[in-house]
Amino acid sequence: GNLILSASGLTAPRTFTFPNASTTLVGVDTVQSLSNKRIYPRQSIQTSPTSITPDKSQFDEYYVTALSNPITINNATSPSVGDTFVIYITDNGTVRSISWGSHYVGLGVPLPTSTTANKTMEIIIKYVASNKALVSYINQQ
Repeated sequence: GNLILSASGLTAPRTFTFPNASTTLVGVDTVQSLSNKRIYPRQSIQTSPTSITPDKSQFDEYYVTALSNPITINNATSPSVGDTFVIYITDNGTVRSISWGSHYVGLGVPLPTSTTANKTMEIIIKYVASNKALVSYINQQ
């Protein structure tokens, strides 16, 4: 069929470029593989929050800076199997306690219960069931 473009209110000529038959578009409802594409993680940067509730519809990475109080990592909002979150926590020079929601299980080691003064902690959370997430972490050397 023919492409029909209708526009009103244009005060000057406009050029519209549409894909041609040889251009591959990513479909919303199709299964496709992408290659050579950069993924930009969505980041939340917060100074000294009292809690974080991971939400895959909003962010992939959480950065906590100058933590000056205890923090709670709440269970994720509507997690799906395979959801992965990364949390970076840096305290303000004083050790701060970390509490965890009921979904979290340490991967090979117990869950961390506190920060290490003046060190950044990287926490990786991977949901393996809708109510179970494996947690691994490492402290800056």
